[in-house]
Amino acid sequence: MLFQGNPGTTTLDALADLNGVGGELNIGETGAPTNVDGPANITSVGDLLIGDNAALTNLDGLANITSVARFLVINNNAALTNLDGLANITSVGEFLQIFSNAALTNCQGIALLLGWPNGPPDDSVGGEITIQSNSTGCNSVEQVLASADTDGDGVD
Repeated sequence: MLFQGNPGTTTLDALADLNGVGGELNIGETGAPTNVDGPANITSVGDLLIGDNAALTNLDGLANITSVARFLVINNNAALTNLDGLANITSVGEFLQIFSNAALTNCQGIALLLGWPNGPPDDSVGGEITIQSNSTGCNSVEQVLASADTDGDGVD
């Protein structure tokens, strides 16, 4: 299911009745939406791609997703500040890539997925993890894990 190349799209409410997407959910080049509240009932996807959305500030509408069968890619979302909406994802089958999100400073939402507090190899990603070229706090697995430890004692 593609929501790509639609710069006038302002809402993803058309996805409200879906519970899962066996293939690809691609939210890209939409321009106007500030959130992805429409797909709030989706619990699993094959691939989740979120990229090139200039106004997107949060992913809270994806909070019910618990698994991504193959890959999760989040890139080039200039206004995205946090990944809190991904906090319930317990597994990604093949790879995770989060890069080139200039305002992304809070990646705590994926800390458990990355195996917090120890990190890889205790993570729940079946393959490669790439986290880079975001804002401070979200440029590596180590930065994400450190940000989840809010009081600095190694546990939270």
